Amino acid sequence: MSRHPASVLSRSPQKILAVSVITAASILLTPEIRAEDSPISANVGLFSDYRFRGHTQTGEELALQGGFDFAADNGFYAGNWNSSISWLGAGAGVESDFYVGYTTEIGGIGVDIGNLFYYYPGATVANTNELYLGLSYGPFTFKTSYATTDYFGVDNSDGNLYYNFSGSFPLSDALTLDAGVGYHANLDTAEGYDYSIGLSYDLGGGFSLGATFVATEDDYQTFGPDKNGGFISISKSF
Repeated sequence: MSRHPASVLSRSPQKILAVSVITAASILLTPEIRAEDSPISANVGLFSDYRFRGHTQTGEELALQGGFDFAADNGFYAGNWNSSISWLGAGAGVESDFYVGYTTEIGGIGVDIGNLFYYYPGATVANTNELYLGLSYGPFTFKTSYATTDYFGVDNSDGNLYYNFSGSFPLSDALTLDAGVGYHANLDTAEGYDYSIGLSYDLGGGFSLGATFVATEDDYQTFGPDKNGGFISISKSF
């Protein structure tokens, strides 16, 4: 993925997402950029709902998403990911995430450490920065995220910890089962668990279909008006 130049970030949220998707499409149509040895990859997708840590970000409506990644051979990476949203109201229709990190392996355990910044044009009060550490072994991954700022606009919520344990299990050459559980450890307004389980099907050529069910426990549901539910998706990676 590539970072947006300052001139793009100064535009409206809708134009930011449009630039991401149009650029992704242009890469798709440019064979030399899609070379297998390229450190750049991209993705674009349409989702019937955008759920983040159990809660809908689009009012259970469609979300258009896309992003770009750069991954160096030495383990360093950087990227940008974008999605349409509605939870922040009119004038704040896009979430843009920027991240940088490093991956390696120690004693057979994968290590992923980095920083993720959530940027909301038009509603910067919700901007959030997190440091994260992920450990993986076989199909399992455990990740801890620590907020160095207020957590998505919640006053005095810096220091929030979020834990996630997930697994990815191939059922066939094309079908994969993904499951996860997350927990907010010390956010007073939203302590509790969220859960997800889903299937993804590789259609070939970088296309994938997905279906996911998401649930939150009662205490955590007080953080938002969400109901337990699911969403479907079609995405393309290149």
